[in-house]
Amino acid sequence: ATIDLSAGNHTVKFMSYAFESRKTITTLKLGENANYDFGYGSFRYCKIAELNLPATSTYIFGGESFRETAITTLKLPDGIDLTFGTNAFFKCTALTSVEFGENATYVIGSGCFRYCPIPKVVLAPNSTYTIGSQAFINTELTELDMSAGNMTVMFENSAFNCWLDSKLYCNL
Repeated sequence: ATIDLSAGNHTVKFMSYAFESRKTITTLKLGENANYDFGYGSFRYCKIAELNLPATSTYIFGGESFRETAITTLKLPDGIDLTFGTNAFFKCTALTSVEFGENATYVIGSGCFRYCPIPKVVLAPNSTYTIGSQAFINTELTELDMSAGNMTVMFENSAFNCWLDSKLYCNL
């Protein structure tokens, strides 16, 4: 099943648990010039595989809003400030890529990408990041790239798990 909001120009608040466990929901189409608020657990346990975020819309991701979905890639648009609640993408076992946009402020809640098989995180320039406790713990992360420079990053306790043979690239 598809939830199609592609017409845009609207405000949508998905209340807590709005579509939780609706395994027939595989597609969520979002529109331009809209405001989306994904409440706690709103799409938790659905089979959504793709989440495209139009650059002209705004988003709030509540806690566990997309927990254990089938999303494979999360590409965040330039210039859109985003807040991800606790465990927003927890245990999305198909999620292997997160691309941060430039000129934005990101608040990544605790456990946000916990148990996702993300191998590499590249932080975009001209952005500010607050990375919550255990945000990337128990992932397959082996590389954190901050080499683009011109960014502010605050790491909370245990933001990343300890990994062997890891790489950290910084532009100091």
